Amino acid sequence: MALVVLIFIIKKNYRYPTMICVKGGAETMSESFRFSVRVYYEDTDASGVVYHATYLHYAERARTEFLRTKGIEQRVMRKVENFAFMVRRCTVDYRAPALLDDALEVLTRFTFARGAVLKVVQEVIRRGESKPLVVIDLVIAGVNERGRPVRLPQKICDMVIRANQSKEL
Repeated sequence: MALVVLIFIIKKNYRYPTMICVKGGAETMSESFRFSVRVYYEDTDASGVVYHATYLHYAERARTEFLRTKGIEQRVMRKVENFAFMVRRCTVDYRAPALLDDALEVLTRFTFARGAVLKVVQEVIRRGESKPLVVIDLVIAGVNERGRPVRLPQKICDMVIRANQSKEL
């Protein structure tokens, strides 16, 4: 069983304590949640490869389905808890194209939670292969109905901790 240590650091200018899951002194990467998707004609551009922005749609679906498997409904959080996720930063590294009819998997790992910030790494691979076609690094902020930053709900932080502790998503 892996030992996970939570470090709380109070720094000047930080509004909230830092919470990071660490193992052996480094940020841990949990096992990936896998979401399957098939490339349809509507997903491709004129050259027959997946249009670059389509990968972001696949990634959004994968994050949403991951949360559903954990019993977290975004619609309910928005109505009841006045909390929603907003992408603050998105870096996409396109390494190889996906083609029409490819069976893909989107691997999702929640890697970090602090205050109002959640970090996610997603990889798109062909089913049965391990080499990523696309790698997406996201910084996601928790916001209220006015778009103002709010602290992540405890259940989200707990989810990240459990995922990194048990290595199961």
